[in-house]
Amino acid sequence: MFKKSYNFLRYIGFGFVIFIVALVLFRLFVLEPFVVRGASMEPNFREGDYLWIEKVSKYFSDFQRGEVVVLDAPDNPGQVYIKRIIGLPGERIIVKKNGIYINKEFDSFKLDETYVQAGMTYNRQEDVTLEKDEIFVMGDNRNVSEDSRYFGPIKVKAIVGRALFRLLPFDQKGLIQIPDIILQESTLTY
Repeated sequence: MFKKSYNFLRYIGFGFVIFIVALVLFRLFVLEPFVVRGASMEPNFREGDYLWIEKVSKYFSDFQRGEVVVLDAPDNPGQVYIKRIIGLPGERIIVKKNGIYINKEFDSFKLDETYVQAGMTYNRQEDVTLEKDEIFVMGDNRNVSEDSRYFGPIKVKAIVGRALFRLLPFDQKGLIQIPDIILQESTLTY
């Protein structure tokens, strides 16, 4: 009888260890919890929002303009930032006082961002052409966000993952959608 109990407990213990190892691997490589700190993504993400960051798809799918990502802070080692992707690899991004312009090959577009509060002006002007492994990120609260306007483009490999799901606050719980972003044709002159 004692031997049967011992084998049963050993079996349960082994199962528990496998479960813990699987849980740790899942947390490290698939989904990671993230708590928003600061006001750089307001009004869409606020201090204390609890998100799940998906970490796998970055290896087999391209990023999209408008996606919210968590990235290793290029100017603050060991920290992470949450930002929105504005410019994609190979594009020229021009930030002027009256808006953001995207130059793709020979076409120029003004970015129409419905998720940013109206009347936003940009004090810091920027003109950068992204390499094939770079993106340009900005916070939704442009007046307080420290982003690619300050630390420059970021390498795609610096992205920890995509913001996938908001768990808290409960009244905003759900999948995080990529907003429709309109690129209006522009006659921007350089």
